[in-house]
Amino acid sequence: MSILDVFSGGDEFQKVLQESFEKYTFQKSYLSSGIQLLDRKYIHQALLSQTDSLKEDKLRFLEFYEISKPVFFGEADRFCFLYRSYVSYHWGIGSGSNAISIYKRTDQGWNEVVTFGLIMY
Repeated sequence: MSILDVFSGGDEFQKVLQESFEKYTFQKSYLSSGIQLLDRKYIHQALLSQTDSLKEDKLRFLEFYEISKPVFFGEADRFCFLYRSYVSYHWGIGSGSNAISIYKRTDQGWNEVVTFGLIMY
């Protein structure tokens, strides 16, 4: 399935575009156990405070994920749009990725339809 098969028209695309920028707060009840929600400000402060520890090999591994507000669309909200960001620090070296994904609801749950990796210059 391609991205063209997902949107039934310009109205759905505009809905996803507009709603994906809205401020959204995830609730702990939405997540599996073992996953902790952190405020973005806290993450940035934590990264800055750990810079020396990462350089000195005192802290060898640090990673976090960030996702956008899920935007549901299509007949019976059977599709979901997410923007995902991942940052990882291993032995003081940072790396990361960004992607836009669309999932489709099936009887077995949510299945990934398409993911576009984003490269920033």
